[in-house]
Amino acid sequence: MSYEVSEGPDLIDLDLDLSMGQFNTTQSIEDMKLDKNMVWLLLSLLTSIIWVVYITFYNSRLFGYVITKLVNRLFVRGAYFKIGSLNVNPLAGKIMFRDFVYVTYDYTVRVQDGYFIFRWWRSYVPKDVSEDLSHSDTRLSIMLNGFELHVYNRSDLYAKLERTFGLKPSVLIPTENMSAEEIARFKEQAMNYENQRQSNEQHTKLKKPRPEAMTATTWRDLIPVIKIDICSGRFVFGNRLTPTTLSICVEEAHCVYSTKPAVSKLDHFMHFVKAKVENAKVLLAPSPKYTGLVDEPPRYMGEGFVVMMSNNMELYFYMDEAGFVPEEPVTLTLANGDVVEASPPVWGIDIKCGKGTDFSYGPWADRQRDNLFKFFFPPDYQAMQVTKPPKPGDRREMQSFDVNLCTLNEATIDILFSKNKETNAVHVNIGAGSCLEVTLPWITLQDGFTTKVTGQLLHVEATTSLQYRSLAECETLQFNVKVHYPVRWNDHQEWTINLTGTKATAYIVYSHKYFFTDLIDDWASKARPDILSFVPYTWKFGVILQEFEIITLSNEFNWIDCSSTNQENHHLAFCGDLFDLSFTLPFDDFLPLKIPIVFWIHGEGLDLSMYLPEQSSTKPILVALDKHARILTRDGNVKKRTDLLGKKWRKVCQRSAGWIDCWSVPIVALSIKYLYHPMPPLGPDPQADITTPEKEEILLSPMRIPKMRKSPAITWNDLALAMEQAASAAAILPQTHNVYRT
Repeated sequence: MSYEVSEGPDLIDLDLDLSMGQFNTTQSIEDMKLDKNMVWLLLSLLTSIIWVVYITFYNSRLFGYVITKLVNRLFVRGAYFKIGSLNVNPLAGKIMFRDFVYVTYDYTVRVQDGYFIFRWWRSYVPKDVSEDLSHSDTRLSIMLNGFELHVYNRSDLYAKLERTFGLKPSVLIPTENMSAEEIARFKEQAMNYENQRQSNEQHTKLKKPRPEAMTATTWRDLIPVIKIDICSGRFVFGNRLTPTTLSICVEEAHCVYSTKPAVSKLDHFMHFVKAKVENAKVLLAPSPKYTGLVDEPPRYMGEGFVVMMSNNMELYFYMDEAGFVPEEPVTLTLANGDVVEASPPVWGIDIKCGKGTDFSYGPWADRQRDNLFKFFFPPDYQAMQVTKPPKPGDRREMQSFDVNLCTLNEATIDILFSKNKETNAVHVNIGAGSCLEVTLPWITLQDGFTTKVTGQLLHVEATTSLQYRSLAECETLQFNVKVHYPVRWNDHQEWTINLTGTKATAYIVYSHKYFFTDLIDDWASKARPDILSFVPYTWKFGVILQEFEIITLSNEFNWIDCSSTNQENHHLAFCGDLFDLSFTLPFDDFLPLKIPIVFWIHGEGLDLSMYLPEQSSTKPILVALDKHARILTRDGNVKKRTDLLGKKWRKVCQRSAGWIDCWSVPIVALSIKYLYHPMPPLGPDPQADITTPEKEEILLSPMRIPKMRKSPAITWNDLALAMEQAASAAAILPQTHNVYRT
């Protein structure tokens, strides 16, 4: 079979032999001539393939490599900048990047990938920045995936401390990899940091305010709203010199930045950022490569000790752009006619916690907070400078930073501590609407500054990890804490703590004494007292209960039935309209021999109620006496029981539940004086790390029955064996036996 193929003016005859499977041509290969156009076609195809492969896979990486080299050589000094790949799409107004890293002496910023979208096609509408721009169109959007900010140092502050104490600069030592220009710049920065700061302050004071027309023509007018989306974000504080690292993790965060009118007309405008966060978590994780002594937490929850976690949160950050002090004071007239001065610029953050919110704290977490605070804010032991009021023409100053936290749903609070490597806890359930307000002063007055913490908890239910779990219940619990710090670091401090509970029910058993003593011992410092670091302070406590019940157990031999149902406990309860407890803990003397403590107790409308279980043989007699008893007044008249009870609040101690009132008094005032003898650890290390009660427990443990969380069934054989072991231990340790008898 043969075919004839015609191509152009030439003819090529092909003979195909199907039986032999051979392909024959009528023209030799040497006679074939390639067309020049075919060569150019092949070259163009090959070039197109190479260009497409380069644009697709290598252009963004090469562009990122070039940008990295240029930025590090021309713009960055004493830091490192890297961007893995960069892609720019002018038509869509989009800039995409990958593997962004910026490393300095103090912090590191890393982003796995992200993009910027600038909508240049939207019309430009000039607006005044003092207006509310939050409803404007979004011109700039930012997406960050795998964002991480790690703060691990404060070199400027440490260099300032070195100059303050006259030490040789050693925080940032120039290395061999640095160029001569970088070394010279480092030395100049270390020597002239304070002068530069003072020069900047003077320049700010001398700077004249711009006209309102110039203020409007800023980048905020062009970009009134910025939307930022963060996927898998993380904020880390700490390094290998701290035992733990504070980590704030969010799964997703959607933020919107804009401006609106300021609170005071003397300020330009207000910056604000609204953020919706999902699956937020604040935890204390062990620091990698830490070589010091490790303080074990009471419990691990995943990567570390979780301080706070919530399924969803709403954040609102606001800050006024401060204006300038006018020549004449500006006053405002309120609705009631009062004339007040203009309010200072405001600065703060509001936090709203949604479902699945849990808070955990305790002595261990407080020690880690103290370690991190001392590392990032080391004391200089210098007297604080009193803030001078700004003069006309100076920029107005913010006076405080306000933090407001509230819960939109039910939440839990856990106070965790350890005793003999056993975790104990106070578990608190709070209802929706609970709030916390913290005011951190930003200026120093003549007598120092005062930090304020106020708030209230709604529908509080507190339990302990003891077998008898009940602790307290109340409808509202208000707290007010004021901490006054003087100008000098070792002057007297005053802490004022006030608690007010409404419709409260408290349970008190003798085991709570040891429970809270262990909590205080774990929270207290075990370091040997040092006069060089001693700070005198006084704690003032005030506890007020309005419409309360204080319930205790009155079982024989202090026996307590901890079963969940059908308990056979005898109860006594103090009920009343008002309970006021106040006392002061003065720690203003170094190593005092004794500390007198006075407790003042005041009660109004008090009643003593009694409850006997159904299994008690005395209950029918007591019920009969209560039913047929006749109460006479001083005039000899019979007083009705309804007049005694009145309309008093009762939740647990109700007559219908079997409670019987056996005592009543209108007012009670009680003063208790307690003489406390401190016993600080004075021995050398490691003896100083062991408290006196722990030493006593170690000495007396051979002759005591081992403590167990659940009471086992003790037989007579076990009891005889325990007594025999105790007698043997007493014979072996006569000194310990003498101490026990004493």
